[in-house]
Amino acid sequence: MEYALDLDPKVVNSSGLPEVTTTPTDWVYTYFRPVDRTDISYAIEVSTDLSSWSEGGVTHEKVSIVNDIETWRALYPLSSASNVFFRLKVTQP
Repeated sequence: MEYALDLDPKVVNSSGLPEVTTTPTDWVYTYFRPVDRTDISYAIEVSTDLSSWSEGGVTHEKVSIVNDIETWRALYPLSSASNVFFRLKVTQP
């Protein structure tokens, strides 16, 4: 995960980690990833019970690129759940 988020694995990270916020209509999961990580794939999954996970209903979009770091966010409707958990799934294709 440190590799996927371009974090230093030798230190405890308190910045650069994914964040969850809300808008009036959506849950928003935001994370940063380097543009040069072409050997892995990213997906955002949601759960309401930490048991079953799904990408259903999630809108995953790139927001910006600054200094070779992409900002991505996943939107999930607030109307779908009063509480939701997000999971960043990183895999090698």
